[in-house]
Amino acid sequence: MNILFYTQRVNYLLRNKKTIRTTIARMCSEKGYTIGCINYILCSKSIIKQTNIKYLNHRYYTDIITFPLSEDPQIITADIFICIPVILENAQHYQTSAYSEVIRVLFHGILHMIGYDDHSPADQIAMRAAEDYWLAQFFNAL
Repeated sequence: MNILFYTQRVNYLLRNKKTIRTTIARMCSEKGYTIGCINYILCSKSIIKQTNIKYLNHRYYTDIITFPLSEDPQIITADIFICIPVILENAQHYQTSAYSEVIRVLFHGILHMIGYDDHSPADQIAMRAAEDYWLAQFFNAL
């Protein structure tokens, strides 16, 4: 299992990486996927906006951008950009802990890659339920 964490222009110490990796491995295996290599890039607002403009032609900040890289749909290989400052703002807005929101977004990127979407209201409900389930699994494993 190759799940790596990097930072770009942001200071953030991600705790419990082993449990994060184990939970992600379960998320994937329970849906029949194998992990190739997942690179999480924890980044600043400037990096996420530059990435959003360059690759998606979106001129705004976002909390996550996922780039699937595998040619085999059953192998999860991706670069996942996670914007820590936006996540911290969202945590305040939704009145949740910053750490819980970071973990939720880490899992959100994987859920997209294993078949979940969030375009329609029904999809959003299913995505939120899956996020809540895996957050509970993660925190129970600590």
